[in-house]
Amino acid sequence: NMLESKLTAMEADWKKVTFELEPYPNGTFKLKASEDIQQRLDEHIMKTQSILGSPFIKQAQQVDARARQWERTLTDIHDILEEWFKCQTTWAYLEPIFSSADISRALELEALRFAQVNENWTQIMQATVNSSHVLSRCQDPDLLDTLRKNNSDLDWILKKLMGFLETKRKGFPRFYFISNEELLQILSDSKSPYLVQPYLFKCFEGIKSVHFQEHDDITAMESAEGEVIQFCRKVNPADHDNLVEKWLLDVEAVMCDSIRDHLKRSREDYVNHKKR
Repeated sequence: NMLESKLTAMEADWKKVTFELEPYPNGTFKLKASEDIQQRLDEHIMKTQSILGSPFIKQAQQVDARARQWERTLTDIHDILEEWFKCQTTWAYLEPIFSSADISRALELEALRFAQVNENWTQIMQATVNSSHVLSRCQDPDLLDTLRKNNSDLDWILKKLMGFLETKRKGFPRFYFISNEELLQILSDSKSPYLVQPYLFKCFEGIKSVHFQEHDDITAMESAEGEVIQFCRKVNPADHDNLVEKWLLDVEAVMCDSIRDHLKRSREDYVNHKKR
């Protein structure tokens, strides 16, 4: 009958639908967002619900059971895609962060859990490469549960990561002036204090850069206009175990001390000049 024909047509339509994948730099893959799949899914869910709401469905129990099963199949695809893209977004955000050895050392438990999520993700995507048909891939009985577990773990990791960044900001409050991504870039290699340079103007108004000398000694600050003020003492990140929030606090202190020193010497020079 007509209702059964509609179901058959939808089933045949989905047999032609495949996932589009794109390679990811670490050797795995990502799903390409597909408006066609989403539109088709929304449209076919509505069509199936229309079939189930038809007054003629009661006269065909076999069609009714088949339509209910098809509705569950489409709903599963919807739920899987929702969890899949959520997982992909968070995973892609965290993957380069936990590629940093320094951040992985600072967040050992989180790094271990992310490694498990990353392994799950790699397996999911490899299985999708091997079988890219949406209908058959989404019939994997473990896929939805694995994605949900991944998302639960990723939410926990993200929460811990934000807490870690908050401790850095409390240690050096001027970090509140820069974004999470910028702060993570600074923290990604603690032995490279030069990573701070591009963000100094956001942390200190009027400061474009600081001057690094041999052995990473910081000896001066420079404005955007090129005015240089020598520090009254040097600051070396290694003296603070390369903890950026600590050595920047020292830089902040020496900035103030150096300005006071310059003002004091300027005043003395002025008095001496007048006497001459």
